[in-house]
Amino acid sequence: MDCQVIHSTEGRLRIRVPWIADNSEYTDKLNWLLESLNFVTSIRINPAARSLIVTYETHLVSETIAEAELLDRIQRFGNADGSTDLILPETKPLDRPQVNEWEQLGLPAIALGLAFVAAPLEIPPLIIGAAIASAAVPWFSRATESLVVNRQPNVDLLDSLWMTFHTLNGQFVAPSLKTALVGVRRTLRGMSGEEKERQFQQLLNGSQQLVWVERDGQEQQIAYQEVVAGDRVIVYPGDVIPVDGQILQGTALIDERHLTGEPQPVVATAGEDVCASARLLEGKLCIQAKRTGYNTRVGLAFQLLQAEPVYDTQIGTQQAEFAKSAVVPTIFLGASIFALTGTYGPAITPFQLDFGSGIQIAMPTAFLGALTAAARHGVYIRSGRVLELLAQVDTIVFDRTGTLTQGNAVVAVHTTDPSISPTEVLKLAATAEASLNHPVATAIVYAAETQGIQLLECETWDYFAGMGIACQIDGQEILVGGDRLLQQHHVDVSCLQPEIDASTDSYIYVAKNGQVIGAIFYTDFLRPESADIIATLQQLQIEIYVVTEDNPKVANAVATQLGMTPNCVHAHATSQNKAELVQALCHHGKTVAFVGDGINEAAALSFADVSISFASSSDIEAETADVVLLDRDLAGIVEAIALAKRAMEIVYQNAAIVIVPNLAVVTGGIFFGLNPIVNVVTNNFTAFLAEFFNSTRPLLRTRRTRETREQGAEELQVQRGDYQLPITNYQLPMMKKLAQVET
Repeated sequence: MDCQVIHSTEGRLRIRVPWIADNSEYTDKLNWLLESLNFVTSIRINPAARSLIVTYETHLVSETIAEAELLDRIQRFGNADGSTDLILPETKPLDRPQVNEWEQLGLPAIALGLAFVAAPLEIPPLIIGAAIASAAVPWFSRATESLVVNRQPNVDLLDSLWMTFHTLNGQFVAPSLKTALVGVRRTLRGMSGEEKERQFQQLLNGSQQLVWVERDGQEQQIAYQEVVAGDRVIVYPGDVIPVDGQILQGTALIDERHLTGEPQPVVATAGEDVCASARLLEGKLCIQAKRTGYNTRVGLAFQLLQAEPVYDTQIGTQQAEFAKSAVVPTIFLGASIFALTGTYGPAITPFQLDFGSGIQIAMPTAFLGALTAAARHGVYIRSGRVLELLAQVDTIVFDRTGTLTQGNAVVAVHTTDPSISPTEVLKLAATAEASLNHPVATAIVYAAETQGIQLLECETWDYFAGMGIACQIDGQEILVGGDRLLQQHHVDVSCLQPEIDASTDSYIYVAKNGQVIGAIFYTDFLRPESADIIATLQQLQIEIYVVTEDNPKVANAVATQLGMTPNCVHAHATSQNKAELVQALCHHGKTVAFVGDGINEAAALSFADVSISFASSSDIEAETADVVLLDRDLAGIVEAIALAKRAMEIVYQNAAIVIVPNLAVVTGGIFFGLNPIVNVVTNNFTAFLAEFFNSTRPLLRTRRTRETREQGAEELQVQRGDYQLPITNYQLPMMKKLAQVET
């Protein structure tokens, strides 16, 4: 994928460069190359977000030319592997001074000052008009560029006409005030964005450069960047927790306000999760790192802030299209008013209708605030468009295994004949399943390992999605899978029918050379929160469906446990069946979210409007799902939907805050001759209110309490302790993780 501009504002471009890597030499050269352009004032490169931000002088070059020149240089410079057709001189990067945002207000301030003292000092109108024209150059440039390059007028044309006509009419204060107030908003916006990025970067790096870790039984200090997942990190009072992870030892008082916004410190103890950027107030903790650096909650929020993936929303596109289409009719409206009334002031008043700046800026601000808030609370939402769709979701399809269940299956082996060893059945099944990452496969392989069973090698191996595996081991044809796989291979399974009829567990067969030699029964317990989450989603008028590869008996049992009707739980669901269900629901006008672990569900995830999964890799950004739950807790889905709906409410509120007062003062100007200064102040004040106050309100005020999580853990322990497998011919121990929880 080539580099591309993903966001642009006046004097500032954000460019996505996919091949930017953590290569300091390459970064320095690219930085020098772009800074050598005479119109560029500063470059900020973010390798983690694979993007760079360029600020440039608007009076030297138009946005179109700046964009074309920058993209051309980046493309010609080549990839981070050093391939380039440009010869760079042996010189150090230019040391440019830091841009002062307030300096850009110089011309608007001069124009406004001259407008106020024009009458008492009898300043020639030509001088004041020249000052206003200089301050309004950005509007004139954008309007001209749109007409010449894009062959269509834009909202800047309306603003340019409004300022020009008022200046020619001798009304200097209103147009000069407009340039000043818009400049102040732009400056504050830029400073606010840079301050947020600085705060996130500080939180991401922590206040200390060295981190204590326990390796080989010894505590040692290493650089923050050297900490990896799995390290045992030691945190002392006053330190900032540098990783997302689970507490192994210790109890402490921690301050999470920078992450969650909660002002009150909380007590954290062994077994609980903690997040990077929280500060340890009292106590000492030993934390096993799960995610580090840019994969932590604060790291993902920082990357979202850098990349600003909020300009692909449907509501934003519709607003932009409306703004474009309204320009010409507005000009005709002004001309019609002048033709009917012959009055100059009311005729140009409609030109000040805010079709663009206020709403176009306030909406992305709300979306970005919601995305970063979600990441800080453990839900990574990929873009503004995903957030928009999430607010519209009315149907959710859950894949049972690994999502509604814990993914830690308990297995038991049953053989068809006493002469057949359960160990042999388990060895063949584990050998066939060894290369899969499915929760059941993982449980079978782990069970074999705990028994000290040495796995064999597959000479041939074929995987049938949703059905099982056919392979050859030691020259023997082995089948490991469900009823349909064995039926396709014409293998009789009736010998195990009595045991299967008596059980409500899931199972897979193991067949050798066309004969069933045993079955592995497994139970993957439901998550403690599954039934409550399903009930909560149903209360929100969201339709729920569950798909499972298990037989109808297991599916009915699942429906009963979840409090659902059996017709909403689909048994014997292959990957194709799951995709077909999602397609059918979308075809009937539903906005569908699919929740799965990504195994056997790739098609269903791709067909769904919103795909949701748990974080499973160290690189969260590499996950393919639209929404990634950083904590393996389904409550994140409810929080994500609530946050999305709240964010959309704020977007609509922002539109009302800007549009309603603006229409009122424009109407007053047309019919009652309202002073244009009132129009300018109202326009900018409402835009400021929507952008800096309404869009930045906290979106998540609640958090799951420690007591709730502890209660869920106790219920889980009781559930596991009371459970007895109905078939106990050969019982394997639970997986290590379950044993650790129970002990």
